[in-house]
Formats: sequence, structure tokens, C-alpha cells
Amino acid sequence: MIIMMSIMAVHILSNTSPALDSASDMQCGTEIVSVGASRFDVKEKCGEPTSIELSQGYGTEQWIYNFGPTEFVYYLTFVNGTLEQIEVGGYGD
Repeated sequence: MIIMMSIMAVHILSNTSPALDSASDMQCGTEIVSVGASRFDVKEKCGEPTSIELSQGYGTEQWIYNFGPTEFVYYLTFVNGTLEQIEVGGYGD
């Protein structure tokens, strides 16, 4: 029974979407933004994000930068206005 549950768990995990890779910085043209930057600094260096997702009540925002099919998609997580995490996804649209 335990073996069957383990096999099912591995199968379920392998069929989920790929995990995002973490990064400590992101390049926007000739500019670089790093964890710890403010929303203002990121917007000034990278421009408006493709989209913004808000978490109600937690002061958390996720900015998504999709630079097109030849570049990776970046997911930037801000907590109370400070960049806390940068994740890199697959190629954009």
C-alpha cells in the first residue's frame, strides 16, 4: 500500500507544471535589478510589467515580465514594496 501511494505521488508530481528557477537578479536591457530593490527602481529600469497579480491583505504583489518568445518570463514577488524573490519561467509568448 505504501509503495503504491509513493508511486502515485511521484506520478502526480511529475505531471505538474515545471518548477520555476530562482534568481538573485534580472537584466532589463542594460540595467540590472536585484532582490531588495523597490517597485519604483524596478519600474524605472524595466518599464511596466506585462501583468500584476495582487494578494489581498498580505501586501504581496507578483509582477510578470514577458519579454517575448526568445526570452524567459520573469516572476517578481514584492512584499510591502520591496522585491523579495525573482523566479524564471520558460520562454515567453
